[in-house]
Amino acid sequence: MNGGTKIALGVILGVVLAFSVAGISYYFPSSNEQSSATQTDETLSLPSFSVTSTKEAPRQPIYSMYFSTKLSNITLREDGTIEPQDAPIQRDGDVYTLIDDVVNRTVRVERDNVVIDGAGHSIQGFITNARYAADGIVLQDISNVTLMNMEVTQFWSGVSVTSCSDITITGTNVTDIGSKAIMFDSCNSIVVSDNTVDNVAVAIEIGNLTGRSETVNSMVARNSITNAAQGITMDSSFSTITENSVGNIYLQIGARGNQTTISKNRLVNGISGIMITGSNYSVYGNSVTNFSESGITFNVGANSSIYENDVSCSESAIIIRNSGGSVIEQCTFYHNNFVNNTQTVQVESPSSQNYWDNGSEGNYWSNYNETDSNGDGVGDISYVIDDNNIDRYPLMSRYETVQQSNQLLWVHLGILGLAAFGVIVMGITLVSGRTKSKPTSEK
Repeated sequence: MNGGTKIALGVILGVVLAFSVAGISYYFPSSNEQSSATQTDETLSLPSFSVTSTKEAPRQPIYSMYFSTKLSNITLREDGTIEPQDAPIQRDGDVYTLIDDVVNRTVRVERDNVVIDGAGHSIQGFITNARYAADGIVLQDISNVTLMNMEVTQFWSGVSVTSCSDITITGTNVTDIGSKAIMFDSCNSIVVSDNTVDNVAVAIEIGNLTGRSETVNSMVARNSITNAAQGITMDSSFSTITENSVGNIYLQIGARGNQTTISKNRLVNGISGIMITGSNYSVYGNSVTNFSESGITFNVGANSSIYENDVSCSESAIIIRNSGGSVIEQCTFYHNNFVNNTQTVQVESPSSQNYWDNGSEGNYWSNYNETDSNGDGVGDISYVIDDNNIDRYPLMSRYETVQQSNQLLWVHLGILGLAAFGVIVMGITLVSGRTKSKPTSEK
């Protein structure tokens, strides 16, 4: 970002803070619009990506200043009633079902122990010139609520949940949101699963934003997230981020807290793939490809396990920060595949000591070119990052998980089975043909 752009962005942010009536957001132009767009005083474009693979570079979001407009409410009251009575919501006990789209209204939920089923309908606001509808769905100070099967679109804030517990959001599409698509503040026991989020500022944010209480026990799973500045940001301990597909996002997973698992996510195209601030993490089975800064970054923490990840085509596969003098140490990296990265590991603190093998096997490094004289699959010479970070047992070929090996085995068995079946069918056909063509003997 050049000096003029920084000054312009600072002016805009100053206006926002001074008046507190607007916000900075952006949209993702189409490919045709991207190529033909010109920058103006009111519009700021983000710096372009440095791409190290042959994949298509992500589209650049365009910043602008937007205002939001509050809407009238549809409220599910604490006693179970719906206001106004003509709202397109049908109640059956504790299940509330949309029977039509909700347009230019905010849905507020005040009742515990309910299911809100969109039944495929949408809750839709508006985007007009530089103005968004303010809020789509708002939950506050309630528990045991499920939102499912709906679309939330064209709001400044999509789904906002504050000081709640046991909340599930599933099977929902959240698109065209100026700020946060799904936001949890000071909540516990959260499940966000099987949703689609596209063209938003922040896709999923979970944390203690207002300082009310610590957030714990969060699960973010099997979501598809594209086109945003931030994907999943979580300030929560004892939590899990797993099996999400994230693409074309600057920071894809940012996690703060302790005792959290980040596993089996597919991340592609951005600046940073996974950024961790905390201790006792388990990071495994992730595919991280094409990041202009780093695949996985550690800011603060210790005693984490990082294994069975594929990190490729990025500027740095791993960055270990030196944040405020805090040293990242006692982390164990093994069975990872580091392939075609400009720099494999960047260690900013020389005193940071971590382990790069499990005592018998380390990681696969595509720039490791040593020999394996005894053919055990482990290189004869250590892979040295620095004096405190050494892979003593570098792998000679890519590591495959048991699941991957089993999948290949079943593929091979399937091919062999089909081949055997073909041979049997051919044999039966030949025998049958010979039997039919055999002449009968004369009596």
